[in-house]
Amino acid sequence: MYGKYYTTNNNGGKWRKPSDWLNLPTPQEDEIVMLYPVRPIDNAFAVKVQGAYTIDWGDGVVENYNSGDQAEHSYDYNALNAPIDNTGCKQVIIKIKPQPNNTITNFKVNPTNDITANSIRAIKLNTPNLVGDRYMFIYQRELEDVMFLSHNLTSLSDIFYDTSVKKLYLNTKNIKSFFEAFRKSNMLDVTVDITNADDIQFMLAETSIRNLTLINRGSIPKKVKGLLLSSDIRNINLIGNKIIVADNTDLNYTFYNDFTQQCILENLSYAKGISHYGMYANNKYIKNIELDVGNSTNLKFFVYKCYSLRKLTLKNIPKTDIDIKYASLPREELIKLFNALPDCSGDSTSPTLTITGCRGVPDLTDDDKAIATDKNWTLVT
Repeated sequence: MYGKYYTTNNNGGKWRKPSDWLNLPTPQEDEIVMLYPVRPIDNAFAVKVQGAYTIDWGDGVVENYNSGDQAEHSYDYNALNAPIDNTGCKQVIIKIKPQPNNTITNFKVNPTNDITANSIRAIKLNTPNLVGDRYMFIYQRELEDVMFLSHNLTSLSDIFYDTSVKKLYLNTKNIKSFFEAFRKSNMLDVTVDITNADDIQFMLAETSIRNLTLINRGSIPKKVKGLLLSSDIRNINLIGNKIIVADNTDLNYTFYNDFTQQCILENLSYAKGISHYGMYANNKYIKNIELDVGNSTNLKFFVYKCYSLRKLTLKNIPKTDIDIKYASLPREELIKLFNALPDCSGDSTSPTLTITGCRGVPDLTDDDKAIATDKNWTLVT
C-alpha cells in the first residue's frame, strides 16, 4: 500500500506525527520497534512472536522468550522515567529482535484478541521473513502510524481489523488475500494494489475511508463478496482494470449500505455474477447501474432502498424472481425493465417482479403493467 495520507483535523489537512510523540528509530534487519503509551493505571501490554525472541520493554527490562510464547509486561508508571505526552501518558519504545540463529516469521499485538487491550501508537517492522498472523493489529484503536520496511506477507486477512491507522506504508503488490484486511478500520487516504489478489471479500467492510484508490493491472479477483459492505468511503478511483469482478462471482452484499458519494461505481461495468442478493441494498448514492445478470441465481433485494437510483439496465435477465422494491426508479425505467424481461409465456411457473415502493409505480398505467404480465410475469406493486 502506498500513497498520501491525510487527516482533516491537524496541520492544514495533512497527517503528521503529533509533536509530543517520540520518534521511532529505523529498525535493523529482522527487528520491530513500537511506540507505547504507558498510562497511570491498567498499562499491561502483550505480544506474541514466532521465532525465539528478545524484548526490550523500554523501561530497563529486557527479556528472552521461546518461539510462540506470549510476552506480557506491566509498567510501573510512577517509577518510570520517560517523556510525557499531552495526554499524560509516559512514552516508551519497545524493541523486538530474534535470538541468534532465529528469525521473526510471525508477530501479533494483543494475542488474545481482547477488545479492551491497550494500544500502541506507531510501529516499524523490518522483517523480511514475516509471513504474518491473522488479526495482527486487532483492536489497536490508537495505532496511527504503520511502516513495513520489509515483509514476506501473502495475506492481509483481518490484519488491520478495527484499527485507526492514519499513515500506512506497505507494499501490497504480492498480496493474494485481502479478506477482511481493513474491516471496521477508520482510515484516511488509502491506495491498495490488488494486481495479484484472488480474494478481496469484505476487504473494506464497515470501514471509514476518505479516499480509496484500487490498482489492478493483472487478473480480476473472483472473491469479492461484501467488498464495501456498510462502508463509508467518500471517493473511489480505479487504476488499470475497470472491471473488478470476474465471471461467475458471488456478488452478495458487495456494495450493501455503501455511503460512497463520488466514485467510479456509477460507471463500472460488470462481468456475469452468479448471485446478486443485496448487492447494492441501502446504497444511498448510486445513481446508475448496468449489470449483465445472465448467470444470476438470485436477484432479490439487490437494489433495495437505493433512493438515488435513476437508471437501471439489466442485460440477459434470467427467468427468476426479481425484487427491486424501494428503488427510486421513475416510470420510464420501470417500462424499460418490463421490456427487457424474458417471455415466460407457456412456462409452468410465473416468476415474480416486485417493484413495491419504486418512485414510478403510481405513474404506471394498466398498459404499462401488461408489458410484464403478458409475458407471464407476476407483478407485485
